[in-house]
Amino acid sequence: MEYINEILLIIVAFLLGLFIKQFLPSYMKEKGKNLATKEDIAEITKLTENVKADIQKDLESHKRSFDVEIEELKLKQNQLFTNFELYTTKRHECYPELYKLIEICNGSIRRLRGTQRVLTFENVNAQDIESFMQDKLFTSNDIELILSHWDTDKNNAIFLLHKRLQRLNYNEAEEKFIEANDYFYFMVLYLSEDVEYIARDLLKKLHGLWMNFDPDYPWDKILVNEKWLSNDEVIVQIDELRNNLKLKMRQELLPS
Repeated sequence: MEYINEILLIIVAFLLGLFIKQFLPSYMKEKGKNLATKEDIAEITKLTENVKADIQKDLESHKRSFDVEIEELKLKQNQLFTNFELYTTKRHECYPELYKLIEICNGSIRRLRGTQRVLTFENVNAQDIESFMQDKLFTSNDIELILSHWDTDKNNAIFLLHKRLQRLNYNEAEEKFIEANDYFYFMVLYLSEDVEYIARDLLKKLHGLWMNFDPDYPWDKILVNEKWLSNDEVIVQIDELRNNLKLKMRQELLPS
């Protein structure tokens, strides 16, 4: 019986040794792998979370920067729209006014040589003519000179009166030119390059025509771009420029 027990112990010991030799190393190795895998996963998870946190932090920072830039762009855009609206409004104000002043100037200058209704002053007395001259803002010397001839040499007095009226009309035309020219330079910032160019050339030719219509020293030629042109030729150019200015202003003022 003891012999059998010893044999059984030997068999058990053999089997146990075989198990330890064959299976235990594989089990321990796999167990180690599992432990290593869990530790790696934990480390990877930790690193992933850290990277995600850094990325989120960077995204938030960039988002704040973008928000600031977007707000700045919005402000600039709103300012540009406001400036453009103000600029357009100002242009709509100055174009009609400039055109009107140039047309008034043109009319005042052209009337210096055009057909005019001239008063004869044949049936007025000295008192009436004195009131007339005061209304026209004649100087005291002119009034005195003309009245001194009214009863003794009426024809000469009327001639002097007409000459003085011509000079007053000439000076008035100059005032209209100065008014149009000054407005042009005051508003030049709101003019397009095309309108500026046309208006500048038109005003220059109007001034030349005004100088030629001087009642005391009338001229019949104007130097234009180093060429001498007759008053009639310059008037043709003036009318062409007036028409071009009107068309260009209308084109820019009307919505496209």
